[in-house]
Amino acid sequence: MTLAQLRRDQKYAEQMYGFVTEQLQQVRVQEKSELGYATQISEAGMPGIPVRPQPRRNLILGLMLGLLGGGGLALLRDQMDNRLYKPDQIRDLGYHGIGVIPNLTPLIEDQMGGQATVERDGHQLETGLIAALKPYSAATEAYRKVWTNLQLGRPDGESGTVLVTSPGSGDGKSLTAANLAAITAQAGHATLLVDGDLRRPRLHEIFDVSRAPGLTETLQNDLEEHAMKRPLDENLCVLPAGTEVESPAKVLGSARFREFLGEAQQYFDHIIVDSSPVLATADGPMLSDLCDTTLCVARAGATTEDELHDTLEVLGEVGAGVAGVVFNGFDISMAYGYKYRYRHYGRYGPYDQYRSLPEDATA
Repeated sequence: MTLAQLRRDQKYAEQMYGFVTEQLQQVRVQEKSELGYATQISEAGMPGIPVRPQPRRNLILGLMLGLLGGGGLALLRDQMDNRLYKPDQIRDLGYHGIGVIPNLTPLIEDQMGGQATVERDGHQLETGLIAALKPYSAATEAYRKVWTNLQLGRPDGESGTVLVTSPGSGDGKSLTAANLAAITAQAGHATLLVDGDLRRPRLHEIFDVSRAPGLTETLQNDLEEHAMKRPLDENLCVLPAGTEVESPAKVLGSARFREFLGEAQQYFDHIIVDSSPVLATADGPMLSDLCDTTLCVARAGATTEDELHDTLEVLGEVGAGVAGVVFNGFDISMAYGYKYRYRHYGRYGPYDQYRSLPEDATA
């Protein structure tokens, strides 16, 4: 009986334990499913402006970064750009500047309608020949100043045979030689303009004359009159390059060319020779040894400091008598800026217009 009672108590205890355990598990599940205990302090509202992006801040930061980045790039470009823009740079390099030729584009556009050629005395002259087309313009006076400085720089006051060359192509050496020859002819001096650039001759195009017969034909014969053209003035003779030859350096370095220059000096007061660029061929240094004076033409915004230095170094090695550097195509607004032009040159009028005097005005 005692054993039976104990078994009933054990069974009852097991049933109670199972029931309590089941209730405990239900309470735990219900507790886990509740969100917890929280108290609402205030109701959330909609913001009046977006949190991001922030246009004003981004605009200010972008402006500052743009200015800093642009200034840095401009400074870097200025440090890496060693092209010549101002005549002062030539002097700073230790070279003698013999004259400054302004940019002719404003004059050509203003007074010649931007034409490439103009008819004069039956010849279609290039508009860059300012000394003949606009003899009283400021640009022509710049060429006269170059020629005057060249004469004053000579011990005897005479330039003799002048070689006009440049570091590279496109610097304007041919136009410079043509304008200097026109100026000397206008002054009443018998002038011979020789196209010594047998590789890429330009003088026959500038004066609108036939290329042949020319220099190459003259070197094969005596100094013949029919090879020389007089497109403008009786005092100006233009000797074009002539027919193309296989070895220009051999022709220009021959003893016959030296004899030709000696013969020409008996008939002309001044001889101006246009040669090929110094850094492109050996013709320029070779001709400089045959001429009394050498002019080096550097173009603003195109010729670099290294090119000018190398050119004058090469000419110095062959003993060329370099009279100076002609700074061609100078633009004040490009070199000093728009405000500088009108502040320092305003009393002289618009410097970039180069307006000339009437053609019938007296000098």
